[in-house]
Amino acid sequence: MSLDRLWVKRRSQLNTEGSGRRTGENLVAIDWTEEHIKDRERAQQVKATALAGGPAGGLAGAVAAARPRLVNVLDSAQVWTVLVATGLMAGVMASVIDVVTNWMDDLKIGHCATGFYLSREFCCLGTAAGEQCTEWRPWTGAAATAAGFVGGYAVYIALAVAFAALSAFLVLEYAPYAAQSGIPEMKTVLAGFVMADVLGPWTLLVKALALCLSAASGLWVGKEGPLVHVACCCGAMAMAVVGRLPRSPLANEARKREVLSAAAAAGITVAFGAPVAGVLFSLEQMSAHFPDKSLWQSLACCMVGSVAMQIVNPFRTGTLAMFQLLHGRPWHKFELVPFALVGVLGGVFGAAVIRLNMAFARLRTRNRLLFEHPLAEVVGVALLTALLNFPSPLARLGNNVQVFHMLRECETGSLDELCGSRGSALATLAYICLTGVVLLAYTFGTNVPAGALMPTMAIGAAFGRVVGLAMEALQAARPDLFLFAGACHPDRPCVTAGIYAVVGAAAALGGVTRLTVSVVVIMFELTGALTYVLPIMVAVMVATWTAQFLDGHRGGIYEAWIHFREYPSLPDVRDGDMPDMAIGQLPLLRDRDTLTLPGHGMSLDDVAALLRTTDVHGFPVVRAPTDRTLVGYVARSQLEPALRLAHAHGHLGHAPCVFAGLLSDATDPDSPYASTPTEAVDMRMWVDRTAMAVSHRASFALVVDLFRTMGLRAVLLTRRGELDGIVTRKDICRELTHGIVSKY
Repeated sequence: MSLDRLWVKRRSQLNTEGSGRRTGENLVAIDWTEEHIKDRERAQQVKATALAGGPAGGLAGAVAAARPRLVNVLDSAQVWTVLVATGLMAGVMASVIDVVTNWMDDLKIGHCATGFYLSREFCCLGTAAGEQCTEWRPWTGAAATAAGFVGGYAVYIALAVAFAALSAFLVLEYAPYAAQSGIPEMKTVLAGFVMADVLGPWTLLVKALALCLSAASGLWVGKEGPLVHVACCCGAMAMAVVGRLPRSPLANEARKREVLSAAAAAGITVAFGAPVAGVLFSLEQMSAHFPDKSLWQSLACCMVGSVAMQIVNPFRTGTLAMFQLLHGRPWHKFELVPFALVGVLGGVFGAAVIRLNMAFARLRTRNRLLFEHPLAEVVGVALLTALLNFPSPLARLGNNVQVFHMLRECETGSLDELCGSRGSALATLAYICLTGVVLLAYTFGTNVPAGALMPTMAIGAAFGRVVGLAMEALQAARPDLFLFAGACHPDRPCVTAGIYAVVGAAAALGGVTRLTVSVVVIMFELTGALTYVLPIMVAVMVATWTAQFLDGHRGGIYEAWIHFREYPSLPDVRDGDMPDMAIGQLPLLRDRDTLTLPGHGMSLDDVAALLRTTDVHGFPVVRAPTDRTLVGYVARSQLEPALRLAHAHGHLGHAPCVFAGLLSDATDPDSPYASTPTEAVDMRMWVDRTAMAVSHRASFALVVDLFRTMGLRAVLLTRRGELDGIVTRKDICRELTHGIVSKY
């Protein structure tokens, strides 16, 4: 099943069941406050068990005294064990994916005579720069003949289409959630929602295999974004193993998301070799709740992933930097203006790509041919991409290799397309930009593992280098211009096109993702060029402002897909964009009845029937059927074990339940709440009397802030102390994206 079909099915279920209701085990909201309380209670139980036994003398007494500290260390060690295992698995898997992808990508162009399993880099290892690598045999042949060109063209197209088709087949047949980048799904999970099968071991296996195939097929997709999903799957597998231990902290949903937040950081770390940027990416893009301890956990997970990458050394650079810049030429103050211009281009590019990508996504779901034949769609896109890529030696390379060539200066071994005549270089870069924008916008959304980070950087580096070449031409033609006077030496290179490519890659990345700090850190960790931090900062900030201005302050491409898939999330809506209205005026509250539990008057069978016939997450408790004075709130997850416990203690189905008031009220024959002369079941211990409740006059913006800052699942509304309704997180998500708020 394709991800589009899965999404349409899920949307129909949500529309049928209503806002705030459960859809099987998918898109269930967790209550962060409740989960933190459960974790504190679990820690107290572990501590109490460790202290049990009383004081004793001698060796036994020393052991008993040290037991609480030992138990506490072992309890904390479970989380750190998972973090270390996640970092190791993510680093090893990313390295293997890099090596396999590079080999398959090179296989489309040629093969190694000394070993068919070797990529071009390993085949030519030891060959000096500028020398001909005789062991590498391109499919076009050594001589540039028409027959060789046609033969190489045919092999390139055949392998590209085969890789893409096999990648889509694996995803469609075995793991629909392995499609695309997985970052929108992970943002939804980290925001406090449950999505079944997104982090399963089968999804991990299919994602890794299909990612190698899709990245090597030549499609305009990257493997860096999907590595975040891969790392989170590794973290979920590690938690599934360690979480089976008794009273494990990893059985808690909030603690799970802390580990997944660290795993997402490790995913960016192993994708770019940027450990600090990984932590910042998780903080800025992924995590809705990022407590202080998550910072340490993310840093530790990224450190382990970096060590694993350093040992395997998949980039063959000996360092974590993927694109080590060695020229180290300085930039000049007058270049801040063209750097800002590159930032504007990055913002325009980001807004255009997102709008075009969403247009293609809507077309894909509305067009019956595309919707029902996702495999044929991938084959068609792969065929078109291969036809357009092969004629250009730069375009036929992988996106990461393209970025490598565009960032470096012309020297021995450089591509003639970039280092020949200026006209040839401009034509090649323009071709990369035009074809890349359309192909990226369409391919990011098909049913293959697809990331947008590295393709975005490739396009940004292309238009950045165009600006750099234009500045070079201007300086060569008018060296006496006031911009260059006093800054440029007539006998030395003044403008460096590679710097503009670095700045353009950062600007494009910022325009598409709307990230700021993490993009700056990614770029200088990626290139090792700390000298260019200020130009990168200027371009990223200008790109973000430009993209937000053009898009009306909406989020980046991942937020666009969350909105398109209708995943529940709390978008970052400014207070000025929210309506000046009370929460009780929401139309959805007028059209919905609130199910309640009275303090007296229901039997065990009545409560069980209510659970069977409804699917809401919890029930407000009122004083009586005719008295709607709010008493508290009972979650479904608390009622179900409470019923099992009552039956285990011998209570019959007609036994009355007491949620509020006195137990005698349910058994006193003269009481209006009396049901049957039998022992009442005390349910008061399961009632949360501190549930969040606000007046129906509270502003909509205040309630949104409560959900965003406290991670609540539901907020109760009162009117003069009586229950007036209930608002769930899904209600707020729907209003912020599709409801009355979207009209403002």
